[in-house]
Parts: sequence; C-alpha cells; structure tokens
Amino acid sequence: MEGRWGRPFVTSEAEFDCYGPYCANYLEAIQLVNEQMPNLLRGQDLPESVRPCLHPERELQAFMIKPIQRITKYGLLLDAILHATAKHDYPFRAELEEGAAAVRRIAAGINEVTDFKAKQATVRELIERVDDWKGHEVGTFGDLWLDDHFTVTKADQPREYHIFLFSKMMLCCKEIIPERNKKTSKNSSMLRKDKTASKSLPERRKLALKGRIFVSNINRAVLSPDAGRCP
Repeated sequence: MEGRWGRPFVTSEAEFDCYGPYCANYLEAIQLVNEQMPNLLRGQDLPESVRPCLHPERELQAFMIKPIQRITKYGLLLDAILHATAKHDYPFRAELEEGAAAVRRIAAGINEVTDFKAKQATVRELIERVDDWKGHEVGTFGDLWLDDHFTVTKADQPREYHIFLFSKMMLCCKEIIPERNKKTSKNSSMLRKDKTASKSLPERRKLALKGRIFVSNINRAVLSPDAGRCP
C-alpha cells in the first residue's frame, strides 16, 4: 500500500456533507425508534428469510450511532499519522495535511448544521412554553444566537432567568412554578398512586415573559468582574 491516508478526504470532501443532516437528526431518529419499538419487535416473529437483520433493542441503535462515532475519529486518526510521520521521509505528507484540514472543515460543517437544528428545536419549545407573549411575534425576532440560564441578584435575593438572545430581540423569561393545592380529599392517596404508576415524564414548566430588550437599543456590553452576580 502507498499509505495515502489523506487522499480519500481530499477527493471526497463534498460527499461527507450527508453527515450533517444525519448527525443533526440523530436524537430525533432514536426517539422515533424508541416510540416504535413495539412495532419493530414484531418483526422478530417473522420467518428468518424476511426478518430484519438487526435486532431493534440489541443492535439497531448501536448501528445508528456508528457514523457519528466514526466521523469524530477521522481527525484524531489523521493527526496521529501526522505525528507518527513527522520525523520520517513520508512522501505524501502534504496530501495528508490537506486531508486533515478537510476533516476539520467537515467537522465544522457538521457542527454548524447540528447547531442550527438545535436552535430550531429551542425556538419551537420556547413558543410552546411561554404562557403569554403579550402581543409579540417570535417570527420578527430574527435568528436565535444563543440561550442560557443566568442568576440575577436583586435585593440580595438570587433569581434564575432563562435568557434568549435573537438577532433583533433579547428575551428574559422565568419558569412558572405551579401553586400547590393545599386541600386534601379522600381520593388523594389513590390519585398519587395512579400518577406514580403512569411513569410518564413530567412536562416542562411554562415560562413567563419577564422582559425584552431590542438589540438595536443596546449600545454597549460590559463584562462584569463578578460573573456570578448581575446588578
């Protein structure tokens, strides 16, 4: 073998574009597999000649994650070969360096697609969770840049807010904590028992829109020396 390890990545860089949508939709695909698991398992009762080649529970999900695992290892592999051949007269080193650069571009493209997909999901969830939009239209906010939780201290009382930064608007939201019903009834113990038996995942709490700032009105931003506190 000539050992031209970088050549496949140089000549086939464009073909790796398919990894972006695959990685971006992987979690949704796994969720769909789990939802359809009872139906998929019925395939194991079929005759061997027409039975699915992968067992839904033991093999399918492991097979689905293989492309993601491999695409993350290509860069490590080429970097290891570059390091191993650094002190040797390797005739295809320039091509190998081009291949390593191609892998970095491929990974960056995958991250970009995955990040875009994740931000779309965040916006959809935000639309569903905000209890009252107070007349605002999310479609006018522009693209979502980032979101995170921040603790704001007012009157020595820490309060946690979820901040969403769009290209035209910054939203400040707070989780709505449902009031506990202090009244008890004869059927309360049975209701708790039924709820425990259901084993359903709890729904995410609603959000209250506490404030918004138009990005066009922000003149400057200053990094506070105390990152844990906001005035």
